[in-house]
Amino acid sequence: MLDLRTGDRIGGGATPTSWRLDLFKKRLEEVQQEPFAVKDLKINGQDVMKELDIKPGPKIARSLTRSSRKWKIKN
Repeated sequence: MLDLRTGDRIGGGATPTSWRLDLFKKRLEEVQQEPFAVKDLKINGQDVMKELDIKPGPKIARSLTRSSRKWKIKN
């Protein structure tokens, strides 16, 4: 995506980078260093209970933890 933006800038006659693009790249690097947590998932305990048709309990936390681990492995 960043390469596409750089190419767009060059194609438009601008310099390959700008202070905004440099700032954005720096922020991306910072965010990638932050630890990933279950709270970062787009699902929550309510979603798990509804999908698996289970009641509140430790199974919910285990399901969310497994989901977050799978996400980490894929990314």
